[in-house]
Amino acid sequence: MDIIMSYLESMFSQMPDTAEVRRAKVELASMMEDKYTELRSMGKSENEAIGTVIAEFGNIDELMGELGLESAVHTEDLDREKNLDGNSFDKKETMRTVNMEDAKDYLTNMARWAKGIAAGVFLCIMSPAALIIFSSVSERPVADAFGILVLFACIAVAVGLFIMNGIGMSRYEYLKTEVFQLEPGVDKVIGNMKEEMRPVFGRNIAVGVILCVTSVVPIAVVTTILGDGYPRVESLMVVLLLFMVACGVWIFIIQGIQHSCISVLLQEGDFKPSHKKSGDIVERIAGIYWPLVAAIYVSYSFITGNWGHSWIIWPVAGVCFGAISAICHSTEKKDM
Repeated sequence: MDIIMSYLESMFSQMPDTAEVRRAKVELASMMEDKYTELRSMGKSENEAIGTVIAEFGNIDELMGELGLESAVHTEDLDREKNLDGNSFDKKETMRTVNMEDAKDYLTNMARWAKGIAAGVFLCIMSPAALIIFSSVSERPVADAFGILVLFACIAVAVGLFIMNGIGMSRYEYLKTEVFQLEPGVDKVIGNMKEEMRPVFGRNIAVGVILCVTSVVPIAVVTTILGDGYPRVESLMVVLLLFMVACGVWIFIIQGIQHSCISVLLQEGDFKPSHKKSGDIVERIAGIYWPLVAAIYVSYSFITGNWGHSWIIWPVAGVCFGAISAICHSTEKKDM
């Protein structure tokens, strides 16, 4: 409730101190408290309840009529808009304002689109799995042909996911490229959310790194114990390796995009007003990096015919991407 009360104070900070305004403030505080209590009793978390309350009651312009504040606000606006030349001018009016509802929509939609990007990368990494399995089971050309067909199908679906989700993400490009202001109190809610996400982010990134680094362990153990006489088992271990790397990279992308969204809203790190960039670094690198890795893998395998060993490109690419992601976020932390 402290955040809600602080937000309420910010809402009325520019209003004249009159009996009418004080009455409206008390009334609105009661309404917000009742809504917050109702949401908490329904099982909503504190952040969810605060966000919903601010989104529902946070627009003072929409509440003026209900609270009877039109005259007070009108008088205050006239006084503020007068400059030395007698013309209407307010610097804040030239800057886009993001309210709590806009922020919630951004975070919700970006989380959904991040899963689409991560799914595309996952398919790229797993695309050679069918070829590896079929090649180990049968030496017939039709097996290789079917595996290659599955490989290209996975890459085609992945590219489609990149395009569709990239188009959706472009809807919020202005948050990354334009200087904007958050409505009073929204920054506190987002900041509180960031602090709650910090330990989860650290744990998930650690899990992703562990998956990528230990992905070679199963095939190393099997090769050491059984030797080189079990190609089918080795092929299964290679597929397991790819799966572990794919899961690790999935975590990097999901967590990286969610973390960057908070920085975008708070205009921190790479998204400070002083040096806005055209997009999140990790997100942009991933969009180029994984299709390029897929192209290198397919080209090398076709040219050399060495499908049995070219899979090593994927775990190496996964570990390298993890290092790139860690470097990008380390740089962002230094800027914060």
